[in-house]
Amino acid sequence: MIIFRVFFKIILFPISIALSIITLFLTFVLGLSTIFFKLISFIAIMGFLGSVYHGEKALAIEAIILAYLFSPYGLPVLGYFIIEVIERVNERIKAI
Repeated sequence: MIIFRVFFKIILFPISIALSIITLFLTFVLGLSTIFFKLISFIAIMGFLGSVYHGEKALAIEAIILAYLFSPYGLPVLGYFIIEVIERVNERIKAI
């Protein structure tokens, strides 16, 4: 039984290292992209306000949906969820 555990640890070690590197890289990229997402969200909110002022309801709905997607509650949350899943898989591999 111990031999199988050691064998699996040897086999899964490179995968664990790769997952750790992927997690660090994705966290870095998500941190940088969050800045740009906030800027895009702000521009979309300004577009929403402008289209409401001019009475363009369809454009206002599209702008508010884009503002929500690029806000910190939209796509960045999905990115953090994916990073968390990768970290959990890595921890499960390390626990073997």
